[in-house]
Amino acid sequence: MVSRLLSLLVIAVLAFSSPAFAQDNVLNVGKYGQLSTYDPHAGALDTLWWTLNNFYESLVDLNDDISGLRPVLATAWQVAPTGKTYTLTLRSGVKFNDGTPFDSAAVKFSVERAQALKKAASLYVKPIVKVEMPSPTTVDATPAEPAR
Repeated sequence: MVSRLLSLLVIAVLAFSSPAFAQDNVLNVGKYGQLSTYDPHAGALDTLWWTLNNFYESLVDLNDDISGLRPVLATAWQVAPTGKTYTLTLRSGVKFNDGTPFDSAAVKFSVERAQALKKAASLYVKPIVKVEMPSPTTVDATPAEPAR
């Protein structure tokens, strides 16, 4: 069974690697691996890399030329003049697949859960020492060290 799948994969790669399908400046990467979980908070770093943007939305992401950030679930953000608080404005009207609204409580829960599990995702939220919810569409995050 595995050899048939590999044969089909090789045929597909060869069939679609002709010059007619070639594109300039494009790198396509395939990965085969058994993920231990689809939970980005509970898995190893490879789980986080391969599932996060495929199954989940983040608050912000890198823009196309990776020179800065672009909004995703956070529509705006600002750093207090002291550098001690990051205030994020959340996108309204977003719901999880079960219909639960996305709000500041969901962000707080996600940050605290990632920190508690101490897996790969905790690397992203480790610097955060406090998350407050001034409103359902606003999150205040306090880092351990002020922004510079």
